[in-house]
Amino acid sequence: MNILRQFVELGPSGLEITEKLEQLRLLKNDIPVHVVITQYQSIGVGRPEELKIVSRILGKT
Repeated sequence: MNILRQFVELGPSGLEITEKLEQLRLLKNDIPVHVVITQYQSIGVGRPEELKIVSRILGKT
């Protein structure tokens, strides 16, 4: 939770804005990013129509 608060307080970096990758904000501020391979299927939510799909899957609509 502390990292999430710090993430918000830092604000986006120029490169993050250009590349549209939030991870770059962490990396620019020397905050490590942990990545793992998983067997689970995931769905990205980057557009309103994707939010509708995820909401439906989670039974929210």
